[in-house]
Amino acid sequence: MIAGDRQQIALESTAPAAGLWLAFERYEALQEEHLDALRRGRIQSVMQWQAERERAFSHLQSGLDALGDLTALADDELAQGLTRRLGALLATENRLQKAVREAKRRIREQQAVLRKGKSAVRRMSSQSVAGPRPRFVSSMA
Repeated sequence: MIAGDRQQIALESTAPAAGLWLAFERYEALQEEHLDALRRGRIQSVMQWQAERERAFSHLQSGLDALGDLTALADDELAQGLTRRLGALLATENRLQKAVREAKRRIREQQAVLRKGKSAVRRMSSQSVAGPRPRFVSSMA
């Protein structure tokens, strides 16, 4: 049996820890789902993501609070495993933030292109309605 399996068994053996393990898995799945959606450019439900993430974080926080201080845990191996797992969550969170920044940048670029096109269409339509403009005005007329 490897150390990770022992940690999982030890974590699942207590009631608060079992909820924490499930919260970790849910949060990780949510992170991966959002990363995948960002990579594919599928951001239609981005407003819903905030509520999902807040709920998942709340469950994770409750599980950690129920477990208590990680430094006070009797099982050092379990505490270290939880610390590593939290570190992995934070690393994935950083990747997710980077992907969000990149998606925002792409959207800003697309908006700039759309604004240019919109102003060009507006200029063309105002010229066609008014007819050809005179090139100069003579005071002799």
